Amino acid sequence: MSKGKIIFIITIFLFTSCEPKDKTFNLSKNYEENLVFVAKFFNDNIPNYYYKVSIEEGFNLNNKKNLIIGLNIFDLNTGKRNSDSFKNGHVYHISPSNYENSLSYIFCVFDNELKIFKTINCSNKGDTLSDVIQYAEKKLKNQLGKSEIIERINNYRNYGSYFVIDTMSSVICD
Repeated sequence: MSKGKIIFIITIFLFTSCEPKDKTFNLSKNYEENLVFVAKFFNDNIPNYYYKVSIEEGFNLNNKKNLIIGLNIFDLNTGKRNSDSFKNGHVYHISPSNYENSLSYIFCVFDNELKIFKTINCSNKGDTLSDVIQYAEKKLKNQLGKSEIIERINNYRNYGSYFVIDTMSSVICD
């Protein structure tokens, strides 16, 4: 094999194995399909997760309640728990319920695409809150209630319920 072919193969490998800092995904019209995607996304990003003292590993879909067990999904446009759909023009705070593993993700839905900001509550690990605000400011433009939405984004950790086993514990960012 020639040196040029080897360099080409290595270049292709590097480009296909590099993951971009932020991701954008197309949403399905079916909320359950979107929940399956979110559960898989969190299972891939937070492996070996256990909710409370459950013997069941990972984030699992509960079809009857239209939610993912062990995961908070809050709509920051309304400040309420989300349980029916991912709406266009809305911003969501999503985090595990177990406090030690409650890495915060922000999902922004615009033009039926889901843009994900990862682990914004851990410095030097993922995206930053200013990344989210800058993106939301641009996308929300003249949307009614924009300032309230931006304020909720700034206070995203207030939108979640966390299960604490040890009161001395903190979020594990390593």
